[in-house]
Amino acid sequence: MKKYALLVMSAWIGSALATNTPTPNKVSTPELTLSIMNQVIAPQVQALQTAANELNQNTAALCQQPSEANLQQAQQAYLRTFSAWQQIGIAPIGPSKQQPTSRLFEIPAQSTTELARQSLTMPTQPMSDGEAHYYGQQLADGYLGLPVIAAVLFNDTPPLTLLQQDSLCAYVNWQAKTISRQVTILKYEWQGLIRGAAYDISYPGQLMTEYLKALEAGSQRLASFKPQDSAKPHITQEINANIAGLSTLITGAKGIGLDDYLLSRQHQKQWKKTQQQLSKLQQAGQQLAQHNSERNAKQVSVAAQLLNDTLRTDVATALRRN
Repeated sequence: MKKYALLVMSAWIGSALATNTPTPNKVSTPELTLSIMNQVIAPQVQALQTAANELNQNTAALCQQPSEANLQQAQQAYLRTFSAWQQIGIAPIGPSKQQPTSRLFEIPAQSTTELARQSLTMPTQPMSDGEAHYYGQQLADGYLGLPVIAAVLFNDTPPLTLLQQDSLCAYVNWQAKTISRQVTILKYEWQGLIRGAAYDISYPGQLMTEYLKALEAGSQRLASFKPQDSAKPHITQEINANIAGLSTLITGAKGIGLDDYLLSRQHQKQWKKTQQQLSKLQQAGQQLAQHNSERNAKQVSVAAQLLNDTLRTDVATALRRN
């Protein structure tokens, strides 16, 4: 939200020097979308890549030397990767929502019995990350990606016992390698898109439409959070990562956000309402983290629905006007 503040300050200084107070320039669509890509999406993807690389390294160490300490390291690396993706996955746009990436994070895993059986068919030779990715992407849904790793590392059966079955530990590391490589590809895709968007005058408008739809879809996804879902593993971490990701997309992190875009168009009322609803959602997420209960889960859903209503009505109507 920095740019609008500077514009307002310039206008205030100008008012002391002239009779008529100048009107701050409107934040343009390219300014908003390029800032979102550079200041929000690129750092999020970088954080995901860092976490995914650590997960790859930690699962490899776990397979090389199974121990409680290495298991805990792998579990923590999983949680960091999980949270990093949840910040992106709540409202994915551009390459982030494409199937090669999303299927590695969003599709539930098969049973560990099925995964152990599948592990017997995996390539036997050592695989580079590129080879692991090539073969990994050929697996059917439910047999690949981050949910597979969670199914093993956080199983009710002691994970160290489970990892000794068949080639299951190697299979888990295979999935970590596949994720690491795909996130690297995702990073390259965004880098190319950011460079191209600076020259393609049509793309910022397309991304703006996609961005606004993603905000609506993300808030609606949080609104669909059911009280009984509060019993799911890692749910408070998931919800708060979702809220953090949605919040950053709206405010633009250290760059230009929807707030600047609305305020520069004199839509103070719409932004104030959005800000209030977003704050309520953030508070509901914090309460859920402090005490995971169906009542607090309901508050998250209610707050998200209010934000969704504001984005779909007040904000959408204001943006259609100018």
